[in-house]
Amino acid sequence: MVKSSSDIRAVCVQKKTARLCFIVAGCPKEEKDYIFGITEMASKISESVCEICSCRGEMFNGNSMAARCANHSGHMLPFFRRLM
Repeated sequence: MVKSSSDIRAVCVQKKTARLCFIVAGCPKEEKDYIFGITEMASKISESVCEICSCRGEMFNGNSMAARCANHSGHMLPFFRRLM
């Protein structure tokens, strides 16, 4: 386990373009890569978890971008299919 500073805190966690975005404060220079890795991993995971039921999902684009499972996608198309 990595020992880290107790001064690090998430100042803001937002949902932007259907994924979590973190703003972190109090991060010492030597821990920035580690903290970036953790927050980026959480952000990537949020793209594949249904926002309604937390089951495995994918990015869908209806009226707005959203991560949805097959049960909650409704009439939305997977985002990658809309780009084609």
